[in-house]
Amino acid sequence: MLPKRHEISTDYMLPTKLLEYLAFGIPAIFTPTLTARHYFGNKHPLFLANPTPEETAAKILWVARNYEQAKRLTAELQNRWFSRYHWPKHKQVYLDLLDHLGTR
Repeated sequence: MLPKRHEISTDYMLPTKLLEYLAFGIPAIFTPTLTARHYFGNKHPLFLANPTPEETAAKILWVARNYEQAKRLTAELQNRWFSRYHWPKHKQVYLDLLDHLGTR
């Protein structure tokens, strides 16, 4: 679970813990910050839209009671992220950036 308050500073963060959970296929409940919505869409069943104690508890119970569905949803997020941001694909982008910065 990765609840964040909606604030200017948190709206532009993408928790690395979320990416770690995705890498291992672990369902994660997370706040739909601006950055999370950019990468994963505006709506998702694992979003914790209002991180109050009551909603957080309800979402945790939903995942526990619907674990297979939560795993499938996680696999979809995992595929969406890692098919686009996969090191073999982005290694050359990174190296090109370093070359560009080194020539300035």
